[in-house]
Amino acid sequence: MRLLRRIAFFLVWLLELVLVASAVLGLAAWLWSGTDGSLATAIRQAQALLPAGQSLQVQDVSGSIRGGGRIGQLHWHGDGLDVRAGDLRFAWQPLELLQRRLRFTELAIAQLEIDDQRPASEPEPPPEVVLPLALELPFSVGRVRLLRPSPVDVTELAGRYRFSDNRHQLQLDTLALAQGRYAGQLHLQARAPMTLDLQLHGTL
Repeated sequence: MRLLRRIAFFLVWLLELVLVASAVLGLAAWLWSGTDGSLATAIRQAQALLPAGQSLQVQDVSGSIRGGGRIGQLHWHGDGLDVRAGDLRFAWQPLELLQRRLRFTELAIAQLEIDDQRPASEPEPPPEVVLPLALELPFSVGRVRLLRPSPVDVTELAGRYRFSDNRHQLQLDTLALAQGRYAGQLHLQARAPMTLDLQLHGTL
């Protein structure tokens, strides 16, 4: 009996030590994530974890993981897709992760360039995309340039994306293309039969 009590005492002590160490590490990580420079450090670590065939380069990074920040230039390439973003800014509410919500308060990009070099293929139905938590993302992009198959410029793109209750929702506040301006809404079920409701209106 004495031996069992000692083993139980040791196991309880070990569990308490693990919990205290985890709390200390969690607090340290939380404090570090709010320091200027933590965003650049996290991106450098992420670059090393990218799958083979993908690359990510960034320049002029400032800000923190927790408080948001700015990326002067971002270039991602992978599987025949090339994406460049200029003057990217973001801010979010990290504490809302405790309620299983990922809520951004800002995602702004001055310039976005997309070069899709993948071979053309037959269109396929979109796959089911069910996110593990609710998501809210307001966005604005000053200019989007699609390079292929022929260059297309979209300007003044702004809106809001939400995912909740197994439903994707896109609110398009403004989009300027050629001589027209457009706005609309899209609702898409995340699971089959993936019912789509799309409303779009514009002026030419």
